[in-house]
Amino acid sequence: MLEQKEEHRTPRLAFQDLRAAVNQPLALGIVLINSTGGETLVLSGFVEGTSLSAGTALGTTRWSVPGRDLDKAFISAPENFDGTMQVTVTLYSSRQDILETKEVRFEWNISHKGDKLPVQISPAQPVAR
Repeated sequence: MLEQKEEHRTPRLAFQDLRAAVNQPLALGIVLINSTGGETLVLSGFVEGTSLSAGTALGTTRWSVPGRDLDKAFISAPENFDGTMQVTVTLYSSRQDILETKEVRFEWNISHKGDKLPVQISPAQPVAR
């Protein structure tokens, strides 16, 4: 009879750099692989005034987010923020051991093409009576 050993896999981060239009919320875009359910992420380096839809503010530029809430987390940059935030993400185990630290980039910019369809203005037409 073969003995099967359960392979212990360390939780790790997977994410993508994301972008949104100015004044639009941006999905956090971070996924935990091999999650045990008790991990916490600390994100630091946000522009002052940024808020998250999940987790707890640890200061004006840092947030703590439970790993189980990542799929519900959105970032709201300060009003009219046009630019990039390079954020450091630290993954903590349920015992508060640091498992991984990575950088992720979030970007908001004004669309040069416009977010709305162009409005066509035609010459004044006589009004029918």
